[in-house]
Order: sequence, then structure tokens, then C-alpha cells
Amino acid sequence: MHRKILQTIQQHQMLSPGEQVVAGLSGGADSVALLYFLWSIRREWNIKLLACHVNHCLRGEESQRDESFCRQLCAGLEIPLAVYTVNAREQAKAAGLSVEEYSRNYRYATFQQLCPKGGKIATAHTLSDKAETLLFHIARGTGVKGLEGIPPVRGNIIRPLIHCTREEIEGYCCRNGLKYVTDSSNLTDLYTRNKIRRQIIPLFRELNPAFYQSVERLARQAHWENDFMEQEAARQAQLLALGENQWDREAFLRLHPAMQNRVAAQWLKQWGAPVSAKKIGEMVQAAQESVTVEVVKGKYFTALNTLELREKQEVQPYFQIPFALGEFQLYPGRKVTILLREYKIIENNCQNILKSALDYDKINHTALLRQRKSGDKIEFAHTGCTRPVKKIFNEAKLTLNERSRRVILADEAGPLWVEGFGPARRAAVGKNTKQIVTIEVGESNEVQHER
Repeated sequence: MHRKILQTIQQHQMLSPGEQVVAGLSGGADSVALLYFLWSIRREWNIKLLACHVNHCLRGEESQRDESFCRQLCAGLEIPLAVYTVNAREQAKAAGLSVEEYSRNYRYATFQQLCPKGGKIATAHTLSDKAETLLFHIARGTGVKGLEGIPPVRGNIIRPLIHCTREEIEGYCCRNGLKYVTDSSNLTDLYTRNKIRRQIIPLFRELNPAFYQSVERLARQAHWENDFMEQEAARQAQLLALGENQWDREAFLRLHPAMQNRVAAQWLKQWGAPVSAKKIGEMVQAAQESVTVEVVKGKYFTALNTLELREKQEVQPYFQIPFALGEFQLYPGRKVTILLREYKIIENNCQNILKSALDYDKINHTALLRQRKSGDKIEFAHTGCTRPVKKIFNEAKLTLNERSRRVILADEAGPLWVEGFGPARRAAVGKNTKQIVTIEVGESNEVQHER
């Protein structure tokens, strides 16, 4: 196994001669084997070794036993040891985290504090841990990245035992006369990872004795494919860019769904927003449906003619007033004039006038002048097909502000007229029309209603 660990270090370029290494030491078989291995190559590699033990105070006397064991082990090997004590359960509760998550965060923060600039942090993660992590990710939901399990190297963190199984490590300890302690919590199914280790992995190994090797191949392939996809996503993001925080929407929608997700994830990272499947899905859906989603506090991903990241755009709040004849205020700065006129069919009527004219007798007394609502659809007199108003606005390339200011006349059955686009077939002027109403919307400095 000594040769296997050396090959791992060389394959992943984990160490260089003369480096300083902080080794995490819990007292268990894995961390003892790692510390002993690093100690055994310290002269050959000219490395400066420091061990670190964190007592999380989770198991009473057993936690104290582990700390004492680590002190004795390091004293015997003449390895400097830093010991930190924290009430993990109490601190996790105060931080609103699980004990496992808080403890992991605390350990890594401690290792980083001890690690000098240019140094390395060595942790004792094994191939068995990698398999457990991969299954844990699958159970919780993951993408290709999660199938990598635990990477051999992450920043200045190295994992020399990542290609060794727990059985191999226990054999290594036995051959070298290394004692270690056993965490009693690992012998129960209280934690999810313990259930995976004690119940699920044995079933996989029963189905396939080479299960760990299969995990290695899967993780390696996932790493390669994830790395390639990330590079391609970065290239596509550059091709989509139209300007600062603006991208080509049509080109984005032509991408394969897998690439759309990757590009959206890259944008989230650039904006400092948490990357999650939920948020990525919201962004892709927004691009498809021309809606807006908040990606990070105060910043919004907007899909209109282009895709944009912008500060929250001010839009006109929802308005709704009863239909009536006369001139009155819709909202500050905007008025509507509705006039009733006698009408006689003239063969060559101006189309612009007809866009604002409706058959008065076809307007229900409950009709309202309002803002667009979700689900609004209309069949225009000149088209003969029913279409969503939202899609009509999309094709007209209206901004969010423009959309919020457009006036719609509607009854219980839906829109009768849309400002700038004309009347529905069911309210349009025809040969039997006796009276028409014209609706004109314009700017106004007045604030009072005139009914």
C-alpha cells in the first residue's frame, strides 16, 4: 500500500519536496495510517509535518480518550500536534447547522489557519469514503459534479489515501503495528453516512465484489466529463454575450438543455449567487417563458428580447378600474379617454382608428380597464386565432415597464381590447354596429378622476 499511496501523490502532484503539511488526525485507522505514511517519507521528501486534532466534545469520555491517544501517538513519533476543543453540538445549534456540517466546517477552517502559505492540508479520505459520498449525493440528488465523489485534490487540500479502501488501510496499520481508536458512533446507524457504510455498500459489494473499483472508474469519468462541460460552458457564455450583463436569448434557447444548465450555473457563480438545481431551473424556464427571477438579492435575471441581469426594474403596480365613458386617470401620469359615437360603416376606414374602436353594445357592463393578468388570451378580429397576450408582448419586444403600463379592456371571458393591438373579434366593429366607443390612452399630469 505504501507504493500505492506514493503513486497517488505523484499522479495528482499532491506534494513537492520541502513543503509543509498539516495532517488531520482523529485517531481512527485512516488518519493514523496517513500520519504514519507522511512521517515515513518526511526525510526523503524533506517535508515539515504538523498534526492537528479537533475535539468536538460529542462523545464525553470517549472524546477525551481520542485526544489523549493522539497526543501519545504524536509524542512517540516526535510530530508536533495542535489540539483544538469546541462544543460542536452547542455551536452548531447557535449557527443553525447540523452537527456534522458545523464540525466539518470548523475542522477545515482550523486546518487552514494552521497551514502556512504554500503549504498543504492532508486529510485521510479513502476510496471507501468516496463511495459513501457518491451514494450520499445520489440519494440527496446530484448532477455530474456530484458523481465525482471526493476529489483527490481541492485547492491546497490533498487526499493521499483516496485510492485505498478501508480494508487496505486496516491491513497497513496491522503490518506496521499501528494502534488506533474506534469512534463508537460509527458502529450505529444514527447518521446517514453510517447507514450507507453499514447497510447499503455491503449490498452493492454483494452484487459486485469490484464495487469500489467501479466507483473509481465512474468518479474519474465524471470528473473528465464535468471538466470538459465546464470549459465548453465558459466558451458558450462568451459567444452568447452581447454586452455587459446581456446575452443572446435565441442563441441560448438553441443550446442543448445540458449546456443551458451549465451556462446558467456559470452566470450564477459570476454573480456570487448560490448555485442550485432549483435556481438553474428557474433561469432556464425564465428564458423560455419571458419572465423574471431574482438570482441574488437585488439582482434579477430578465428574459425579453435578450437575457439580462439587471437591478430590480420599477414597474407600474397593478391597476384596475371599471369601464366608463369619459376622461379619467388610470394611474399617476396616465389617462384614458373613452368616447361614445354614432357609427356608419365606411368601406375604407383607417386601420389605426379601428384599432381603438369597439362595438359598444358588445361590451359587458362589468368590463374593467386593467393591467395584463397571467393567462390572458385574445382572438383579434384580423387574425382568426387565439393567442396569449404575453406572447404578443414578447413579439413586440416590450420592456417590463412597457408591459406593466399597457391597458387591457376585459370582462369575465377575458380581454376585449389590448392597447396598441386592437379589439377582440367578439367586440370588433361590424356591419350591424350601431354605436362605437373609442379608447385613447395618453400621458397626463392630472391626478383626479373625471367620470
